Amino acid sequence: MPDIFEAGFSPELDRTESFLQPAFENYTDVTPSGVSGSISPVNLSSGAMASILFSGKETFSSTTAGYRMGVDLSDDIYKWVIGGSASSIDWAVTTADTLTVVGAITATTGTIGGFSIGSDYLRDAANSFGLASTVTGGDDVRFWAGDTFANRAVAPLRIYESGAIVATSGTFASFRKSTTMVTITNSTVETAILSESIPANTLGTTGVIQSSLWISPCNVTSTTTLITLRLKYGATTIASAVIRVGTNGRGVWVDSVIHASGATNSQKGDLKYVFGGGFDYNYVSQIGSGTATEDSTAAKTLVISAQYDAVGGVGDTLTMTHYQVEIR
Repeated sequence: MPDIFEAGFSPELDRTESFLQPAFENYTDVTPSGVSGSISPVNLSSGAMASILFSGKETFSSTTAGYRMGVDLSDDIYKWVIGGSASSIDWAVTTADTLTVVGAITATTGTIGGFSIGSDYLRDAANSFGLASTVTGGDDVRFWAGDTFANRAVAPLRIYESGAIVATSGTFASFRKSTTMVTITNSTVETAILSESIPANTLGTTGVIQSSLWISPCNVTSTTTLITLRLKYGATTIASAVIRVGTNGRGVWVDSVIHASGATNSQKGDLKYVFGGGFDYNYVSQIGSGTATEDSTAAKTLVISAQYDAVGGVGDTLTMTHYQVEIR
């Protein structure tokens, strides 16, 4: 950058024609103003200066590191920009009448658009809903509504970083389905015919998980052979039901439900199956019920398994063709 003498000033800040002309013959970085005469520096309180101030940036659109401010002679609009190719901030350069920031903005206090900024939250002025960035190592609440930031873990509506949603009222559901078939043939090994991961905090104190699956065919060839269906949540077998001889060639519809029983570590569940061959057959069903004390604030696995107690013949086989799970 030029000093005051290179810019055409005398030691008395005089920019008369005789002093000004030689300095600007070979210098183009400063646009001269019309100020002339002399004044003592201690008495300088106002005046005129160059229409453009810059360092590094030859144009407003330049990505060279530096700054530029003043009137853009191409459109007579006042602009300013500072920064380089990786990060910058400008007014009216990228977009007219707009402050544009390229790079990170960090704020741990203040307000924006009526929201209060904190070190780990952005919340409304009434402190009744917002976003949280608190990291505890657990499944933290990322959005809440209906309570304060301090009480976000029990807010009527909250969304956890795992994606789990808790709402004390409203209507919504999550559906999952699978058409991956599972077949058991001449085996007494317990086999999962439905398996789904249930995120932490899904059941809460009032949540419900329902499932339905279709087995076709379901064959039991011996009068002494049984198929045991089991409903499991986490490490607990909540309920079971037994399929006996007589299902050969028929389809079996299996339903289950698990619901929270007023606490995050208290659940009840039911398992039911129904089979029949149409109007010419009597429909047969069985229901099993039970409870669990699994900690639903941690992720759990929902499983329905099937197991032959013995191999009665080569025709002992079943195939689970598809299922769906609904989380409410």
